[in-house]
Amino acid sequence: MSTIEQTVSMMQAMTEESRVKVLDYVKLIYTVDATPNPYSPLSADEILSELAIGRQQSESGMGIPFDEAMREIGSENGYI
Repeated sequence: MSTIEQTVSMMQAMTEESRVKVLDYVKLIYTVDATPNPYSPLSADEILSELAIGRQQSESGMGIPFDEAMREIGSENGYI
């Protein structure tokens, strides 16, 4: 049985009052624990511009290994 099927089965067995409590709790999780997206949306032109800069930097030897870049990004954003 999948997770969704198990969840639906449990919810069907609950009283309406209990289902409302579960829904309220889930809403609380999404509003309290939600972290804002640190990245603002970019236009197509902005994306292409950043890609062009990245290609120039890579061609000039300014690139770093992927794993090092991921550690750096994770550290800067508090994931590591």
